[in-house]
Amino acid sequence: MMNNRNFSMKHFIYTFLIACVAFFGVGFLRAHAQSAPTVVDTTFTVSQTSAVLSGEVNPNGLSTNVYYQTTSGGPYGTHNAGSGTADVNTLPYTLSNLQPNTTYTFRIVASNSAGVTNGPWVTFTTSGNSQSAPTVVDTTFTVSQTSAVLSGEVNPNGLSTNVYYQTTSGGPYGTHNAGSGTADVNTLPYTLSNLQPNTTYTFRIVASNSAGVTNGPWVTFTTNPITVNTSPTISTTTATSVGNSSATLRGSVDDTGNLAVTRWFEWGTSQNNLNNTLSVSGTQSSNGSFNRSLSGLSSNDTYYFRACGSNNLGNDCGATFSFTTNSSGGGGGGGSSSGGSSGNNNQWLYPSVSTLFPTSINASSASITGTVNANNSSTNAWFEYGTSMSFGMNTQSVTYNTNTTATAFGFMSPLSPNTRYYYRIVAENSAGRVYGATIAFTTPPVYVPGSGNNGSGGSNGGGTTIVQTGNSGASAYVRLTIENGADVVNAG
Repeated sequence: MMNNRNFSMKHFIYTFLIACVAFFGVGFLRAHAQSAPTVVDTTFTVSQTSAVLSGEVNPNGLSTNVYYQTTSGGPYGTHNAGSGTADVNTLPYTLSNLQPNTTYTFRIVASNSAGVTNGPWVTFTTSGNSQSAPTVVDTTFTVSQTSAVLSGEVNPNGLSTNVYYQTTSGGPYGTHNAGSGTADVNTLPYTLSNLQPNTTYTFRIVASNSAGVTNGPWVTFTTNPITVNTSPTISTTTATSVGNSSATLRGSVDDTGNLAVTRWFEWGTSQNNLNNTLSVSGTQSSNGSFNRSLSGLSSNDTYYFRACGSNNLGNDCGATFSFTTNSSGGGGGGGSSSGGSSGNNNQWLYPSVSTLFPTSINASSASITGTVNANNSSTNAWFEYGTSMSFGMNTQSVTYNTNTTATAFGFMSPLSPNTRYYYRIVAENSAGRVYGATIAFTTPPVYVPGSGNNGSGGSNGGGTTIVQTGNSGASAYVRLTIENGADVVNAG
């Protein structure tokens, strides 16, 4: 009984399927054989900041939608892949704004009426950043007493780069853009001003782009010291190439005084009468030797000469030397002949002097000093001074006799307030007279009140001060009146 019932059910199902095929056609069976789509392949291409996602799916005969999904978001790039039964490429989708050298994960998701298929998770890593922070190639500078021009070179390494200068005490200074090239470029110079003379400063270049910041090395510079100008210092050296009728005179600029020096030689047949001048062409701006050939001389005769030089602050001459020309029958002589009197050079022992800076200055007087070496010859030394380099006044002369350097003292008085004065030491012995460098200073001003007692002479009021001076009981008066800031001095 049971077996007959099972047979009847199987027969019913079979009969039903045959009837469905006969009525609906083979599409009825095919429809029931279709399934969810298949994710066949997942692919990608990457750059530093983006990735193009793609792949293959099979719709398995049903209309299939496809999109991409990452572990941090989605869907991206949703589209329809058709309803075929063959593998088809998905439409690519670009993920942008990614970070260089970073790993990301994504998959393809496909769905149709039969179901949803999640493709496998696939990872990719974006490319590393081939560009880098800028390079500080060089750091340079030029300086003066109170300023420095900063400059250098950087390489932007392909990215837009900003540059500035930084000191240990401040900055940024001179910010500018150095471009986005890949070659070394000069930075724009920047001038640091209001610096102190003879002072050390430290700075560096800072360059930055999207890849990072580069601090250049710290670089130090020292501003120039204040230049003190003085008259030159000149010395004489022995003559060379002494012949029958000619010789080469030589000298040296030992100190230019920081000014251009005009040079010449004074010469003659007597040490006390060097009345001929032999000029040296051009000027000399640095310490060093100079020379000039002298011709037209008599044979077997003794000549005397000294080297001299001057700048805007004064002049100086070296010691006097002598040489003897060769006899008319002899051969050419050298600068210092080794035999006989031919070509002999001799130095006359002039004194040596040096002007030193003042030891004290006030409105009406100044104490000044210098050095003297008498070179074992009785030497008188004194100071010349005045309101110009013509001088015009002398201090008390002092006699020196030794071959050692002694300190000479001088007292300048009376002086006027707020006035520029010049002075130098002078020394003279039997060989001749020498001069030290010229030094200048300005006396401080004096405040004169408009009324009231000032000094021993009393006051007559109205901005006039009477100063009394006396000598052996006699009185003399000087009236000093301040009128609109000008000093008017009247004797009376």
